[in-house]
Amino acid sequence: RLFEEKSLKGINLEDISFEKSVINDFFDCKIGEFSFSEKNSNNGDTAKENLESDLFNSQPYFISSIYENEKETEKIEINDSKFLLETEEKRMIGILVHYFFENLKYGTDEEVEFSKTLCYKKYLSYFGEEKLNKIFSKENIEMFLTKDKEIFSKKWDYIYSEYVLYDYEEKKEYRIDRLMIKDNGDGTGEIYIVDFKTGGKDESQLKTYKEVLRKNFEELQNYNIRTKFLEFNI
Repeated sequence: RLFEEKSLKGINLEDISFEKSVINDFFDCKIGEFSFSEKNSNNGDTAKENLESDLFNSQPYFISSIYENEKETEKIEINDSKFLLETEEKRMIGILVHYFFENLKYGTDEEVEFSKTLCYKKYLSYFGEEKLNKIFSKENIEMFLTKDKEIFSKKWDYIYSEYVLYDYEEKKEYRIDRLMIKDNGDGTGEIYIVDFKTGGKDESQLKTYKEVLRKNFEELQNYNIRTKFLEFNI
């Protein structure tokens, strides 16, 4: 036999009944089921309730943190969009001012009105009438015409707007906002290069214009060449 039968002799049956009673009090035993006693079940329910309570109470913290992060992200996106819009508007104002001066030769009243009309027709859909009226206010027009009166002087024999200058050695193309030439008729003369600015400026830009002009045109070697940034705060 695999297991030896042991005699029950000498075993107190009352002890067995007592032990069985203790076990039954602690466990409810059924075939295929296992459960703690009612006391332990209540403790389990309490633990579950405490866990649910902790989770519920912690929700405002996590929700608040997520909400604050979303608000911060939204704020950054709004600031970025605002910066891009402002940058683009400044760029377009610069283009508008260049176009206005492109159509002026001596800055007469007739030229000013004609150039304004062209600007309104071309840029009204972008800026709107109110913004254009502000840009071309009486005060701003006065500033445009008097910032440097020399550019509208009738002493200039040749006036070029948006003059295309090509550097054949470097294979680069440049565009001069306003190029004015006075020819003395004896191989000498004066050249005035003006670059209109409504934002930042690059000092080396005008120096490059001057160097390329002398390099491309032998007849300008004895000309006095001046350069200037003409800035407008609009």
